[in-house]
Amino acid sequence: MAGESRLGAVRLACAGMAAASCLWAAACSDGGVTTECTGSEVRECTGDGDCAGEERCDEGRWGDCECFEQSGTGGMGGEGGTAPERLGAPCDSDGDCTAPATCVGPGATAFLGGGLARGACLVDCTEGAAACDAFSNAVCVDTSPPGSEGERAFCFEGCRFGSLEQSKCEGRTDAACERLEGGDGDEGFCRPMCAADGDCGDGRVCDPRLGACIPETSELPEFELGAACVTESESEDCAGVCLGAAGETGVCTARCVFGSREPCGDAAERSACLLTTPGGTVGDVGYCVALCDCDGDCTTSETGCVPLGDATLEAVFGARGVCAVGGEGGAAGTLA
Repeated sequence: MAGESRLGAVRLACAGMAAASCLWAAACSDGGVTTECTGSEVRECTGDGDCAGEERCDEGRWGDCECFEQSGTGGMGGEGGTAPERLGAPCDSDGDCTAPATCVGPGATAFLGGGLARGACLVDCTEGAAACDAFSNAVCVDTSPPGSEGERAFCFEGCRFGSLEQSKCEGRTDAACERLEGGDGDEGFCRPMCAADGDCGDGRVCDPRLGACIPETSELPEFELGAACVTESESEDCAGVCLGAAGETGVCTARCVFGSREPCGDAAERSACLLTTPGGTVGDVGYCVALCDCDGDCTTSETGCVPLGDATLEAVFGARGVCAVGGEGGAAGTLA
């Protein structure tokens, strides 16, 4: 996580309630045979002895409920061996967290050199991943600033990228499931992210490149959602995330919670979280796009208004398409 990777492929998909409907419909096979679940979906459950746990989808059917590891009497699990707590809850101070977790707030520098919008209860695992063992479903993630030589790591709540869960990432609107670099397939962590300066409090602003809160005195280039950019380049042509195939023309965007119907913070009044990487679903890391009705609504000659192609989505988002980069050397516009 110390270096920000560029994504080679994205897909346009349903969002919000519409997405849930689409994905559920896809779980039903032809011939009237309905599956219970799809893909690598995970959900919370209650197992033997009323333990808290989770069950995973296996070939269209829910598997056995696997109880979370117990911590015995006392300690993190509490008396009687109750399930250990999960990380990532919002906080204002360390007193809002269960030790050894502490509150990493907007004024911190622990997350890629910045702080976290609305705060989050996390555990420092710089000295080793064993620090995460006291919490349920926790993973140790490198949070060192990009290009830095120092190492910093924190325990975050783990998640399964591509799984449909109502409580994914504690249901927070400022955190989404992102695949772990070098992880096993759909293994991920709940990545916090700010969307607007107002998420960060007094004296701090949101850095759209990282989704972290940084001092307002920081010199940030102006962020223009939907502007054309060149991925993997050293130029300052995108103050956010340049999304596209390596070395090719992409589109400037910022991370968001896929499935949200809300505009993408300060990015643009007409925007939505409508892009995700293959396999992603509601609650996973997505990417903002500018909404449009015609090519003239898009900011540069390299981008054009690509139709949503779905009447329901058009009604939900109040737009006919999204601004995107087109084919070789030309605009993507198909809506005049």
